[in-house]
Amino acid sequence: MKITSFVSIFVIGILSGCADPSGPVPPNLPPSETFTSIRIDVGSAVVAVGDSLDLKATAYTLTGDTLVIPPNELKWGVSDASMLRTDQSGRVHMLKVSGGNIVYPWVRWTTNGTTRVDSAYVVITQDRDPITSIQIRPQGDSARTAMPEFGFCCGVSVIAKSATGDSLGLIRVPLEVVGIKPAQVLNTYLGPVGVTIGYGQYIIGVRLPGPFWLKAKALVYGMLLQDSIQMMGLYPLSTRVTISLDATTSEITSLSNGHTQTVQKCGTVEFRNDGISQPLEVIFDDPSKVSGCVAGDATGNIESIGRNAVVSRKVPSGPVKWTARVKDSGAQSPVITGTITTREP
Repeated sequence: MKITSFVSIFVIGILSGCADPSGPVPPNLPPSETFTSIRIDVGSAVVAVGDSLDLKATAYTLTGDTLVIPPNELKWGVSDASMLRTDQSGRVHMLKVSGGNIVYPWVRWTTNGTTRVDSAYVVITQDRDPITSIQIRPQGDSARTAMPEFGFCCGVSVIAKSATGDSLGLIRVPLEVVGIKPAQVLNTYLGPVGVTIGYGQYIIGVRLPGPFWLKAKALVYGMLLQDSIQMMGLYPLSTRVTISLDATTSEITSLSNGHTQTVQKCGTVEFRNDGISQPLEVIFDDPSKVSGCVAGDATGNIESIGRNAVVSRKVPSGPVKWTARVKDSGAQSPVITGTITTREP
Protein backbone atom coordinates (compact mmCIF):
# COMPACT_ATOMS: atom_id res chain seq x y z
CA MET A 1 0.00 0.00 0.00
CA LYS A 2 1.33 3.43 -0.90
CA ILE A 3 1.02 6.35 1.49
CA THR A 4 1.79 9.77 0.06
CA SER A 5 2.36 12.69 2.39
CA PHE A 6 3.36 16.27 1.90
CA VAL A 7 2.61 17.41 5.45
CA SER A 8 5.15 19.97 6.64
CA ILE A 9 5.72 19.69 10.38
CA PHE A 10 8.51 20.55 12.74
CA VAL A 11 11.22 17.91 12.94
CA ILE A 12 13.51 17.20 15.83
CA GLY A 13 16.75 16.26 14.07
CA ILE A 14 18.78 13.36 15.40
CA LEU A 15 21.79 13.54 13.16
CA SER A 16 24.76 15.82 13.53
CA GLY A 17 25.09 18.68 11.14
CA CYS A 18 21.54 20.01 11.54
CA ALA A 19 20.75 23.69 11.22
CA ASP A 20 23.03 26.12 13.01
CA PRO A 21 21.94 29.65 12.13
CA SER A 22 24.70 31.04 14.36
CA GLY A 23 27.41 29.36 12.29
CA PRO A 24 29.64 31.06 9.73
CA VAL A 25 27.88 32.79 6.87
CA PRO A 26 29.29 31.98 3.42
CA PRO A 27 30.80 35.06 1.77
CA ASN A 28 28.86 37.22 -0.67
CA LEU A 29 25.48 35.71 0.25
CA PRO A 30 22.72 37.80 1.84
CA PRO A 31 20.71 36.22 4.68
CA SER A 32 17.80 35.56 2.31
CA GLU A 33 20.07 33.25 0.30
CA THR A 34 22.17 31.69 3.09
CA PHE A 35 21.42 27.98 3.50
CA THR A 36 20.86 27.18 7.19
CA SER A 37 18.63 24.10 7.45
CA ILE A 38 16.87 21.31 5.60
CA ARG A 39 13.75 19.50 6.79
CA ILE A 40 11.94 16.33 5.79
CA ASP A 41 8.18 16.80 5.51
CA VAL A 42 7.29 13.69 7.56
CA GLY A 43 8.76 14.23 11.01
CA SER A 44 7.13 11.19 12.61
CA ALA A 45 5.32 8.22 11.07
CA VAL A 46 3.91 4.83 12.05
CA VAL A 47 3.77 2.44 9.09
CA ALA A 48 3.29 -1.27 8.43
CA VAL A 49 5.52 -3.65 6.50
CA GLY A 50 4.88 -3.14 2.78
CA ASP A 51 3.82 0.50 3.10
CA SER A 52 5.75 3.24 1.33
CA LEU A 53 6.27 6.93 2.00
CA ASP A 54 7.09 9.66 -0.48
CA LEU A 55 9.30 12.04 1.48
CA LYS A 56 9.91 15.62 0.47
CA ALA A 57 12.72 17.88 1.70
CA THR A 58 12.63 21.66 2.00
CA ALA A 59 15.69 23.89 2.42
CA TYR A 60 15.51 27.14 4.40
CA THR A 61 17.55 30.32 4.52
CA LEU A 62 18.64 32.41 7.48
CA THR A 63 15.49 34.53 7.06
CA GLY A 64 13.20 31.48 6.93
CA ASP A 65 12.63 31.59 3.18
CA THR A 66 12.82 28.42 1.09
CA LEU A 67 15.58 27.62 -1.39
CA VAL A 68 15.18 25.88 -4.72
CA ILE A 69 16.93 22.48 -4.65
CA PRO A 70 18.12 21.45 -8.12
CA PRO A 71 17.15 17.91 -9.20
CA ASN A 72 19.47 15.05 -8.18
CA GLU A 73 21.44 17.13 -5.65
CA LEU A 74 19.90 15.57 -2.55
CA LYS A 75 21.54 12.58 -0.92
CA TRP A 76 19.01 10.23 0.71
CA GLY A 77 19.87 7.45 3.13
CA VAL A 78 18.54 5.36 6.00
CA SER A 79 19.81 4.19 9.38
CA ASP A 80 19.01 0.50 8.67
CA ALA A 81 18.74 -0.51 5.03
CA SER A 82 17.66 -4.04 5.99
CA MET A 83 14.39 -2.67 7.39
CA LEU A 84 13.69 0.26 5.12
CA ARG A 85 14.76 0.92 1.53
CA THR A 86 15.31 4.50 0.31
CA ASP A 87 15.77 5.62 -3.29
CA GLN A 88 17.24 8.92 -4.38
CA SER A 89 13.84 10.42 -5.19
CA GLY A 90 12.84 10.35 -1.52
CA ARG A 91 10.61 7.28 -1.67
CA VAL A 92 11.06 4.79 1.15
CA HIS A 93 9.60 1.28 1.35
CA MET A 94 9.13 -0.67 4.59
CA LEU A 95 10.73 -4.11 4.36
CA LYS A 96 10.44 -5.86 7.73
CA VAL A 97 10.05 -5.59 11.47
CA SER A 98 12.66 -6.58 14.01
CA GLY A 99 13.40 -5.99 17.66
CA GLY A 100 14.60 -2.50 16.77
CA ASN A 101 11.76 -1.34 14.56
CA ILE A 102 12.61 2.36 14.78
CA VAL A 103 14.32 3.57 11.58
CA TYR A 104 15.54 6.97 10.46
CA PRO A 105 15.48 7.95 6.78
CA TRP A 106 17.71 11.00 6.30
CA VAL A 107 18.53 13.59 3.66
CA ARG A 108 21.66 15.67 3.07
CA TRP A 109 22.27 18.67 0.81
CA THR A 110 25.42 20.71 0.19
CA THR A 111 25.38 24.11 -1.48
CA ASN A 112 27.88 27.01 -1.44
CA GLY A 113 30.10 25.02 0.90
CA THR A 114 27.36 24.48 3.52
CA THR A 115 26.02 21.00 4.34
CA ARG A 116 22.91 20.31 6.37
CA VAL A 117 21.24 17.00 7.32
CA ASP A 118 17.79 16.15 8.67
CA SER A 119 15.98 12.92 9.46
CA ALA A 120 12.51 11.50 9.91
CA TYR A 121 11.37 9.13 12.61
CA VAL A 122 9.62 5.99 11.38
CA VAL A 123 8.22 3.12 13.44
CA ILE A 124 7.54 -0.05 11.41
CA THR A 125 4.92 -2.50 12.67
CA GLN A 126 4.08 -5.98 11.39
CA ASP A 127 0.33 -5.41 11.57
CA ARG A 128 -1.77 -2.29 11.59
CA ASP A 129 -2.47 -1.47 15.23
CA PRO A 130 -5.83 0.22 15.83
CA ILE A 131 -4.30 3.66 16.40
CA THR A 132 -6.96 6.31 15.95
CA SER A 133 -5.62 9.24 17.99
CA ILE A 134 -2.64 10.61 19.86
CA GLN A 135 -2.74 12.51 23.13
CA ILE A 136 -0.28 14.83 24.87
CA ARG A 137 -0.36 13.97 28.55
CA PRO A 138 1.39 16.23 31.10
CA GLN A 139 3.40 14.56 33.82
CA GLY A 140 1.39 14.38 37.00
CA ASP A 141 -1.73 15.65 35.18
CA SER A 142 -0.39 19.18 35.46
CA ALA A 143 -0.22 21.69 32.63
CA ARG A 144 2.26 23.93 34.42
CA THR A 145 5.94 24.08 33.58
CA ALA A 146 8.77 26.17 34.95
CA MET A 147 11.57 28.20 33.45
CA PRO A 148 14.68 26.16 34.23
CA GLU A 149 17.90 27.87 35.22
CA PHE A 150 19.76 24.57 35.18
CA GLY A 151 18.83 21.69 32.87
CA PHE A 152 15.23 20.80 32.10
CA CYS A 153 12.04 20.26 33.99
CA CYS A 154 8.49 19.25 33.68
CA GLY A 155 7.56 16.28 31.52
CA VAL A 156 4.90 15.36 29.00
CA SER A 157 4.17 12.10 27.21
CA VAL A 158 2.60 11.47 23.83
CA ILE A 159 0.29 8.44 23.90
CA ALA A 160 -1.13 6.45 20.99
CA LYS A 161 -4.76 5.45 21.62
CA SER A 162 -7.31 3.14 20.03
CA ALA A 163 -10.89 3.95 19.03
CA THR A 164 -12.06 2.72 22.43
CA GLY A 165 -9.67 5.06 24.21
CA ASP A 166 -7.25 2.33 25.31
CA SER A 167 -3.61 3.36 25.49
CA LEU A 168 -1.44 1.50 22.99
CA GLY A 169 1.85 2.90 24.22
CA LEU A 170 4.11 5.90 23.80
CA ILE A 171 4.92 7.41 20.43
CA ARG A 172 7.63 9.87 19.58
CA VAL A 173 6.46 12.88 17.56
CA PRO A 174 7.98 16.31 16.99
CA LEU A 175 6.60 18.80 19.50
CA GLU A 176 5.77 22.30 18.28
CA VAL A 177 5.64 25.09 20.85
CA VAL A 178 3.24 27.87 19.85
CA GLY A 179 3.19 31.29 21.47
CA ILE A 180 6.84 31.44 22.47
CA LYS A 181 9.85 32.08 20.27
CA PRO A 182 11.98 28.96 19.60
CA ALA A 183 14.97 30.54 21.35
CA GLN A 184 12.91 30.64 24.56
CA VAL A 185 12.05 26.92 24.50
CA LEU A 186 13.98 23.90 25.66
CA ASN A 187 12.66 20.44 24.81
CA THR A 188 14.07 16.99 24.32
CA TYR A 189 12.86 13.41 24.48
CA LEU A 190 13.65 10.41 26.66
CA GLY A 191 13.74 6.74 25.76
CA PRO A 192 13.57 3.90 25.42
CA VAL A 193 11.60 3.21 28.59
CA GLY A 194 9.75 -0.02 27.84
CA VAL A 195 7.69 1.60 25.12
CA THR A 196 5.64 -0.44 22.67
CA ILE A 197 5.53 1.91 19.71
CA GLY A 198 8.31 4.45 20.04
CA TYR A 199 9.95 7.02 22.26
CA GLY A 200 7.39 9.35 23.73
CA GLN A 201 8.51 10.96 26.96
CA TYR A 202 9.64 14.58 26.75
CA ILE A 203 10.96 17.15 29.17
CA ILE A 204 9.99 20.74 28.45
CA GLY A 205 11.28 24.05 29.73
CA VAL A 206 10.44 27.62 28.76
CA ARG A 207 12.28 30.82 29.55
CA LEU A 208 9.24 33.12 29.55
CA PRO A 209 6.27 33.09 31.95
CA GLY A 210 2.72 32.83 30.74
CA PRO A 211 0.57 30.48 28.62
CA PHE A 212 1.72 28.61 25.53
CA TRP A 213 0.54 25.67 23.44
CA LEU A 214 2.19 22.33 22.78
CA LYS A 215 1.19 20.65 19.53
CA ALA A 216 2.01 17.17 18.22
CA LYS A 217 1.43 15.68 14.77
CA ALA A 218 2.14 12.21 13.39
CA LEU A 219 1.39 10.35 10.17
CA VAL A 220 -0.15 7.04 11.29
CA TYR A 221 -0.89 4.53 8.53
CA GLY A 222 -1.50 7.40 6.13
CA MET A 223 -3.74 9.42 8.45
CA LEU A 224 -2.52 12.64 10.04
CA LEU A 225 -3.20 12.56 13.80
CA GLN A 226 -2.63 15.53 16.06
CA ASP A 227 -3.25 16.85 19.56
CA SER A 228 -2.55 20.07 21.46
CA ILE A 229 -2.53 21.19 25.06
CA GLN A 230 -2.19 24.60 26.67
CA MET A 231 0.49 24.89 29.31
CA MET A 232 1.61 27.64 31.65
CA GLY A 233 5.17 28.85 31.98
CA LEU A 234 6.14 29.65 35.55
CA TYR A 235 9.11 31.36 37.11
CA PRO A 236 11.91 28.99 38.16
CA LEU A 237 11.42 26.57 41.00
CA SER A 238 15.00 27.19 42.10
CA THR A 239 18.08 29.27 41.43
CA ARG A 240 21.72 28.99 42.40
CA VAL A 241 24.38 31.40 43.61
CA THR A 242 27.84 29.97 42.94
CA ILE A 243 30.70 31.71 44.74
CA SER A 244 34.29 31.08 43.67
CA LEU A 245 37.77 32.59 43.99
CA ASP A 246 39.20 34.91 41.35
CA ALA A 247 42.66 33.55 40.54
CA THR A 248 43.92 37.02 39.55
CA THR A 249 42.69 39.14 42.46
CA SER A 250 42.31 36.36 45.09
CA GLU A 251 38.90 37.78 45.94
CA ILE A 252 35.58 35.95 45.97
CA THR A 253 33.43 36.38 42.91
CA SER A 254 30.06 35.27 41.54
CA LEU A 255 28.05 35.70 38.35
CA SER A 256 25.13 36.56 40.64
CA ASN A 257 26.96 39.55 42.10
CA GLY A 258 24.82 42.67 41.74
CA HIS A 259 21.96 40.86 40.01
CA THR A 260 18.36 40.06 40.89
CA GLN A 261 17.20 36.44 40.50
CA THR A 262 13.53 35.50 40.36
CA VAL A 263 11.90 32.32 41.66
CA GLN A 264 8.39 31.17 42.40
CA LYS A 265 7.01 31.78 45.86
CA CYS A 266 8.68 29.28 48.18
CA GLY A 267 11.35 28.81 45.53
CA THR A 268 14.71 27.35 46.56
CA VAL A 269 17.92 29.38 46.50
CA GLU A 270 21.11 27.31 46.56
CA PHE A 271 24.37 28.90 47.70
CA ARG A 272 27.48 26.98 46.61
CA ASN A 273 31.07 27.38 47.77
CA ASP A 274 32.94 26.57 44.56
CA GLY A 275 36.34 25.39 45.78
CA ILE A 276 37.14 28.14 48.31
CA SER A 277 39.06 26.60 51.19
CA GLN A 278 37.62 28.99 53.79
CA PRO A 279 33.94 28.65 54.74
CA LEU A 280 31.53 31.32 53.50
CA GLU A 281 28.69 33.06 55.33
CA VAL A 282 25.54 34.57 53.82
CA ILE A 283 23.62 37.36 55.54
CA PHE A 284 20.10 38.45 54.50
CA ASP A 285 18.87 42.02 54.98
CA ASP A 286 15.52 40.66 56.16
CA PRO A 287 15.88 37.10 57.54
CA SER A 288 12.12 36.95 58.15
CA LYS A 289 11.64 36.64 54.37
CA VAL A 290 13.81 33.50 54.43
CA SER A 291 11.47 31.72 56.80
CA GLY A 292 10.94 28.43 54.99
CA CYS A 293 7.65 27.09 53.68
CA VAL A 294 7.05 23.81 55.51
CA ALA A 295 8.05 22.48 58.89
CA GLY A 296 11.70 21.53 58.97
CA ASP A 297 12.92 24.05 56.36
CA ALA A 298 16.16 25.78 57.26
CA THR A 299 15.60 29.49 57.93
CA GLY A 300 17.50 32.74 58.33
CA ASN A 301 21.14 33.54 57.68
CA ILE A 302 23.64 30.90 56.59
CA GLU A 303 26.44 30.64 59.13
CA SER A 304 28.87 28.49 57.17
CA ILE A 305 29.23 26.93 53.72
CA GLY A 306 32.24 24.63 53.52
CA ARG A 307 34.38 24.04 50.46
CA ASN A 308 32.32 22.59 47.54
CA ALA A 309 29.25 22.45 49.79
CA VAL A 310 25.75 23.67 48.93
CA VAL A 311 23.35 25.21 51.45
CA SER A 312 19.75 26.05 50.50
CA ARG A 313 17.08 28.42 51.70
CA LYS A 314 13.43 28.76 50.64
CA VAL A 315 12.01 32.21 50.03
CA PRO A 316 8.23 32.58 50.58
CA SER A 317 8.31 36.27 49.64
CA GLY A 318 10.72 38.79 48.30
CA PRO A 319 12.64 40.80 47.52
CA VAL A 320 15.38 39.92 49.94
CA LYS A 321 18.98 41.07 49.59
CA TRP A 322 21.86 38.72 50.41
CA THR A 323 25.50 39.45 51.21
CA ALA A 324 28.23 36.79 51.09
CA ARG A 325 31.77 36.94 52.47
CA VAL A 326 34.47 34.69 53.80
CA LYS A 327 33.47 33.70 57.33
CA ASP A 328 35.21 35.58 60.18
CA SER A 329 37.02 37.85 57.70
CA GLY A 330 35.78 41.04 59.31
CA ALA A 331 33.33 43.74 58.32
CA GLN A 332 35.84 45.41 55.96
CA SER A 333 36.52 42.29 53.88
CA PRO A 334 35.34 42.13 50.21
CA VAL A 335 31.74 41.01 49.80
CA ILE A 336 29.39 40.14 46.98
CA THR A 337 25.70 40.88 47.00
CA GLY A 338 22.54 40.04 45.12
CA THR A 339 18.76 40.04 45.41
CA ILE A 340 16.17 37.27 45.31
CA THR A 341 12.60 38.14 44.44
CA THR A 342 9.50 35.96 44.06
CA ARG A 343 6.88 36.19 41.33
CA GLU A 344 4.06 34.26 39.74
CA PRO A 345 2.89 34.68 36.13
